[in-house]
Amino acid sequence: MLMSTLDTFKRRGVRKTLALTWAYVRGWRLSRKAAHAEGKTVVWGPLHLENVNGSLCLGSGVLFFPNAKIFLLGYQQPARLSIGSHTSIGHRTELHVGREIIIGSNCRISWDCMLLDHDYHALDGAEEIFKPINVADDVYIGCRAIILKGVHIGRGAIVGAGAVVTRDVLPGAIVVGNPAKFVRWRAGKSQVSGPVLS
Repeated sequence: MLMSTLDTFKRRGVRKTLALTWAYVRGWRLSRKAAHAEGKTVVWGPLHLENVNGSLCLGSGVLFFPNAKIFLLGYQQPARLSIGSHTSIGHRTELHVGREIIIGSNCRISWDCMLLDHDYHALDGAEEIFKPINVADDVYIGCRAIILKGVHIGRGAIVGAGAVVTRDVLPGAIVVGNPAKFVRWRAGKSQVSGPVLS
C-alpha cells in the first residue's frame, strides 16, 4: 500500500515537472518570435499567434494561459504589442492589434477577454480607424470584459467581469457594466476629482 502511494506521488511529480518544462519551452519559442523579450515567458498551453506585420515585446515573467490568441495585423503600418513584466493573460483571451496595445507590469487579464484597437471595418467608405489601447500597471480585468479602441486604463484600476470599456478609466477606479460605469474607488487608492470616465 505504502509503495503504491509513493509511486503515485512520484508519477504526479514527473507529470508536473514535464508540464512546467513544456510551458517554459513554449514560452522560449514565443520569446524567439518577439522583437524584444526580457526574461522567461511561460505558456501553459496552445497559443495562437498571427503576425501579419507587427512586433511583440515581452517583459520578464509574462504568463499566457491556454488558447490565448494574439493577432498582430498591421495593415497600413506595423502593429506593436507590448506586455510588461509579471503580467498574466487568461484562457482564450484575444489581443487584436492593428496599431498598438500596451499592457503594463503586474496586470491580471482574466479569461475570455478581448482587447481591440480597431473595428475591423470602415463605415461609409471611410478608412478604418485605429486608436491605441494603454493598460497601466497593476490593473485587473475581469472575465469576458471587452476593451475597445482608444481606451486608457489608469494604474490600479479594476474592470469588472463582462464590462465593455469604451472610455478612459482613471487610476484606482472600479468600473462595471455595459457600457462600463464607475462604481467606487479601489481600497487604498485616493480619490481623483473630476469625471471617472471621460
